[in-house]
Amino acid sequence: LDRIQAMTRLVVWATSTPVGIERPFSDAAWSWRQGDVERYNDAALSVMKKRNILVDDLNAIIAADLSAHLVDDRVHLTPSGQEKCAAAVVRAVTPLLA
Repeated sequence: LDRIQAMTRLVVWATSTPVGIERPFSDAAWSWRQGDVERYNDAALSVMKKRNILVDDLNAIIAADLSAHLVDDRVHLTPSGQEKCAAAVVRAVTPLLA
C-alpha cells in the first residue's frame, strides 16, 4: 500500500465478494470459507480506514442476493453479479478520473 500510494493518491480498495455458506470446503485443495472472507475483509478494511482509502463494498452488493449473483460453485459470479460489480467499480472510479 505504501508503494501504491507513493505512485498515486487515487486508490480504491474493493472488498472480496462472499462465498456461499453451503459451499463444500476441502482441506486437500485451496479453498475459502465465508468466515475467511469476512476476516480478510475486516482486517483490510481497518487498514483502509486508517489510510483514508476509498472502499468499494462489492461484498455487500453480492451478499444482497447470493442466489442471483453466484453460480452453482458458490464462488464465481453470475453475469448479473458481474454486471453489479462492474457498475459499482465504475461508480467508485469515475469521480477520481475527472
